[in-house]
Amino acid sequence: MAALWSGAALAVLWTILRVIDYSSRAAVYGRVADALEAFRSPLWIGLITLLTTVLVLRSRRRRVAGVEGLLVEHIELRVRGNDGLTVAVAEGHNAVGQEHELRRDAAREVSILDDFVRLGRRGSRGGHQATTEASGAETRRKLLAIGRELGELMGAGTAPSRAILDSRASHMLLRVPAELAGLPWELAVLREGSGPLWQLFAMSRQAVVSVSAVRGTHEVRLPLRILLLADLESDTPGRGLPEASREAAEIMEIGAQRPDVFRIVRRTPRTPAELGDLLDEGFDIIHFAGHGARSQNGAAAWSLPGGTAAPAELRATPNPPVLVFSNACVPTAREGGMGSALAEAFLSWGAGAYVGPFWDLSDRGGAVFARAFYRAIADGATLGVAMQAARTASSAESSVTWAGYVLYGDPTTAPARAAARRR
Repeated sequence: MAALWSGAALAVLWTILRVIDYSSRAAVYGRVADALEAFRSPLWIGLITLLTTVLVLRSRRRRVAGVEGLLVEHIELRVRGNDGLTVAVAEGHNAVGQEHELRRDAAREVSILDDFVRLGRRGSRGGHQATTEASGAETRRKLLAIGRELGELMGAGTAPSRAILDSRASHMLLRVPAELAGLPWELAVLREGSGPLWQLFAMSRQAVVSVSAVRGTHEVRLPLRILLLADLESDTPGRGLPEASREAAEIMEIGAQRPDVFRIVRRTPRTPAELGDLLDEGFDIIHFAGHGARSQNGAAAWSLPGGTAAPAELRATPNPPVLVFSNACVPTAREGGMGSALAEAFLSWGAGAYVGPFWDLSDRGGAVFARAFYRAIADGATLGVAMQAARTASSAESSVTWAGYVLYGDPTTAPARAAARRR
């Protein structure tokens, strides 16, 4: 294309020189020389230098913002006793935050969570069966109502919500205390017609955990190595998950289509010890599609054919993954505690980020969510943007499952892009 334009420009110049006689060309040269002579003034030189500097800086800022300097909105919710809620808003990593004091309605929090869990249970009972248009529309209406109520808890229409909606950030990092972790804040609607937070921002949550001292610095390189653990209990009567096998096949297909980005390794460890040996090999991403469980100590865990694997019981590794995707069916708790416990446990174990459901999910919705997530990652998306893509894709096929997923970690992390820079 560049060669074509260059050739066209030369052709035009040749034509002009052939048409215009020598005296006319000399007059044009003289006027051009006079104009250039005027620009030799120090004032013009300074102005041109200033404009050039501004353009270069703006171009560099756009480039950085698109790759590794994405502006992040930081939102922190803090509980003050039984009737107080603080919403702290800060745009950018080093920005000065604004704190807004609101009244907390604990009873309403319980009511909202109960409504959401009921929707999740209804979707889980539906399994992988297609959602009818009528039931899907009704569920979306109820999710919107829940989002509006969550927005009111965050001060919809008041100073904190305006500060969030006026943000220039593309990503959001949300920090919530344990008392509020079970609520699906990603669905919050802060202004009528504005859409839920997850549509406005590529968002994630932040957890404060105690990380193992042996944790090393995981430098990812392409292709990203993914350990795929799917439908591990298929040989056990009543424990098979057909859609988990389909999910695994689709992830393997993505790996086959994008061998430059992913190298998928599927394994079937039967015991926690076998799983530990696999983890020692050092994978960039660990994907689990199976049953959630409780260990003998009551900790949140993955169910294996020969026992349970709780993150706290897995031996520490100096080369932990940048992401754990736990697509596990979890027993529904009113607080969403099982999903939250798994997230915090894997982050404490050393994972850089965690994706998983906090509530019951249907097989079908989980598979669609995972497929869309990895396709976005393969295209260089950040984790936050990949979550947006996955929610959008799975909401078309599952009326509620998509709403139960939560991302913990830095939403601006782009595994494939980071790995490409280290090639």
